Amino acid sequence: MEQIKIKADRLMGCIFYIIFISFGLSCLFACNNPQSEASKLLEDADYLLKSKPNSTMTLIDSIFYPEKKSLSRGNYMRFLVLQVQANI
Repeated sequence: MEQIKIKADRLMGCIFYIIFISFGLSCLFACNNPQSEASKLLEDADYLLKSKPNSTMTLIDSIFYPEKKSLSRGNYMRFLVLQVQANI
């Protein structure tokens, strides 16, 4: 009876460990791609550029750390062009 309890405790420990690792990996991969949201913000900013330049700047400014690899090279260049055009 004592051996069964020890095995059950080990099994519960392993299950907890697996769940903990799975949750950690899920959080890591879920937070890894800000690119898709930034692309959508750039599209919206481009659409609003002529009619509402203030809204364009609000959208552009909502992209966090564009210079720190949160954007691809192409989207970063697009970000810079939109920023200059909205300020003119």
